[in-house]
Amino acid sequence: MKSALLALLLVSVVEAQEAGSDGQSLAQAASDPTASLMNVQLSDWYTANYWNLPDESANQFVIRTAYPFAWGKTKHIMRLTVPFVTHHPALSSGLSDITLFDLMVFDKSWGRWGVGPVALLPTGSSEMSVTYNWDTSEWSSLPLGASILKMTKPGSIPVQWSFQYEYNFADDQVVAKNLFRFTAKLLFPTR
Repeated sequence: MKSALLALLLVSVVEAQEAGSDGQSLAQAASDPTASLMNVQLSDWYTANYWNLPDESANQFVIRTAYPFAWGKTKHIMRLTVPFVTHHPALSSGLSDITLFDLMVFDKSWGRWGVGPVALLPTGSSEMSVTYNWDTSEWSSLPLGASILKMTKPGSIPVQWSFQYEYNFADDQVVAKNLFRFTAKLLFPTR
């Protein structure tokens, strides 16, 4: 289920401090969406229960990649997200909607910022979720979450492990109530 985090509590447990992109440590770059760090994420998103839909759960496996490149003088990060629904009370199992995002990154003296287009390839079912319903003037998704991160290097490839929990306070509709995400992000830093 797609939702926007309104607040995120972040607890980071970091052991590896290798040099990453733009002078950041590898652990910092792994958590920075504007860092030029190639990676592949393998995630399992489990919805334990829903508001207004008792005794139902859902699960999906998500593959997400980030590939940094330059086009002229502009730095880009291409992100591809491919979700597979493995279990859902209302959706068929299989490939869900694929998203492709081209983030153009701009370095400034005060930091980095980015902007770019997003393309949604409707490869899944026709059901789409929204965060705010403008017609009824109410939230359809109002989550609060926490995340724990750990960086390891089990072999030659560094991996950032993360566990996220999200509780959705919007209880007027059928939305995920308790969501758990487990992710292994394989990092491919350039030297």
